[in-house]
Amino acid sequence: MIKHVLSITYKAIFIILSPLILVLLVFYACAIGVLKSRNFTNPRISLGLEPLINYKYWSIALKNQGYVSSTAVTHLNSMTTPADFDLILEETQLGRISSALGNAFHHIQQLQHLLKVLLNSDVVITSTMGYTMPHINLGVLNYRVEPFIFKLARMRTIIIPYGGDAFVYRRIRSLEWWHGLQMSYPQNARKQKEIAKRVDFWIEKADVFLAVSTMTFDGFGRADYISPCLLAIDTAKWAPLENREPTFGPVMISHTPNHRGVKGTEILIKAVTELQSRGVPVELILLEGLQNSEVEQCLKTKADIHFDQLYGDGYAMSALEAMSCGVPVLGGFEGPARRFFDEFSYTKSCPIVSVSAETLEETIEQLVNDAQLRRKLGHLSRKFVEERNSIDAIGSIFKHSIFPKLIK
Repeated sequence: MIKHVLSITYKAIFIILSPLILVLLVFYACAIGVLKSRNFTNPRISLGLEPLINYKYWSIALKNQGYVSSTAVTHLNSMTTPADFDLILEETQLGRISSALGNAFHHIQQLQHLLKVLLNSDVVITSTMGYTMPHINLGVLNYRVEPFIFKLARMRTIIIPYGGDAFVYRRIRSLEWWHGLQMSYPQNARKQKEIAKRVDFWIEKADVFLAVSTMTFDGFGRADYISPCLLAIDTAKWAPLENREPTFGPVMISHTPNHRGVKGTEILIKAVTELQSRGVPVELILLEGLQNSEVEQCLKTKADIHFDQLYGDGYAMSALEAMSCGVPVLGGFEGPARRFFDEFSYTKSCPIVSVSAETLEETIEQLVNDAQLRRKLGHLSRKFVEERNSIDAIGSIFKHSIFPKLIK
């Protein structure tokens, strides 16, 4: 009860003081803009604040290219560990005090971090949620203030949507993808107006806006770099085992059902169940609620085939992890996005086996009965990821294709 009263009182005071805080923040940003030199040829980069594993790999990729890069997140999720990020705000001393008092000083902590970023970074990489202001969101301190503050400090912003932050359902062109999102995240259908305003705002204000993969086509209208997948993966860590034992029992299909509707998990389960009823030697491993290290271990030691997703007309981290481990991947990558990227990018060499709800069962059976084909696809998958989504490959894209856009 005391914590609740303290939190409400603190928020009320913060809202009243928010105009004054904004004025002080403006003066601080202006002073930094005047006194600090910026170098966008060799910028210092901050990534955050959602706990996305993507930020970890992008930061490593940038460091390998010689940049100063750091990650910060508000908290961890089930897929991430403290070792993944440079700073976890809720684990700092102020964060622990705030948590003990019912997050009473949460907003002060966000402001403190913003002040450090304005002073020590040249570029912020974040999502359409924005960086710190959405986590404050009291009084006049909201996401619309953030690009204004960054401009005053002569900083640059790179916006990379990750999915749930940016999908406006009424703008989505694929009925299957729309239906999958409705099943997995129905609550966002009620927030379309709010999400659309925020997305449109960042499309206008961001120095670089990267709507990649299938997101390129779903109502954004801006993509400063065309890519079927800009995610990076540590191919040295996610690598096939040289001494893996051959499969003598059932062929194992792995799948990460973290977005069941979007990924078509129930259709996969139905297909595998039907195959098993016909005596086809196949089993399904659902990689649900696991740490990345556990997923890695399964892909390296158990999985013979990996099912990515059915409706996205693209691929993301789950597919990259399997491909990097030399596991052939099935996925719904056969629609308009695939045709576009085949023509204007590099997916003609992508070895993901395209499937639909109608062809999934037949394709699984074909791969179960053809170990040589699985080995061939696994080898091609590993090669593809090394060339296109390794840390060095993605770091090179940032250095040669994305960062030059920051120089105005």
